Amino acid sequence: MSSKHGYAAALSLLVACGLGALAGCTGGAADPPATGNGTAATGATTPPPASSSPPTTTTSTTTTPGAVQIPEAARAHTEAGAEAFVKFYMETANRAWVEPNATLLPPLSDSGCLSCQEIQKTAVALVRDGQHYESSPVTVTRVAAFDGAPKGQQYVRLFMTQHRVNVVDTAGKVVLTDPKQSLARTAGVIWKETSWRMYGIAD
Repeated sequence: MSSKHGYAAALSLLVACGLGALAGCTGGAADPPATGNGTAATGATTPPPASSSPPTTTTSTTTTPGAVQIPEAARAHTEAGAEAFVKFYMETANRAWVEPNATLLPPLSDSGCLSCQEIQKTAVALVRDGQHYESSPVTVTRVAAFDGAPKGQQYVRLFMTQHRVNVVDTAGKVVLTDPKQSLARTAGVIWKETSWRMYGIAD
């Protein structure tokens, strides 16, 4: 793996792109507004739970798209469904880095999502190098949909805590350690046939 790690580093190119340039980060979406309306981009985050592991989904699931099981709540073509999908995507990204597993994220991502590609690169590198995260790298503390996205898309303000977590090799040796920090990003999702896909994540 690269010496740069964690979600903050994986999405570092999006910091340069900025919230107002999500299109450039995805290769095609219309630009989102500089901030979300209402409280979507301004509310305080909820403190993360004591455990860094993502909550277990108890709702019914489906195997569409691909072989990834998407919670029922995340399959709704609504703002709430988009929020649930963004949260599920980040929980799946946690799985991809902890197991590690390079097959989980592509079915949930649009092919033009550059930020998704950066997160996927880490999963691929972990599998290749025989390394994994000891526990979930991030906890999603809040998601809030807001208006302004092009037709068929939805913007969701995403608040996360990146935990201080070790990356270890097959012998248990610590290779890297992510620093703890709070992250706030704007995710864009797009509706494709019967489900949401991640379309971009910008600062």
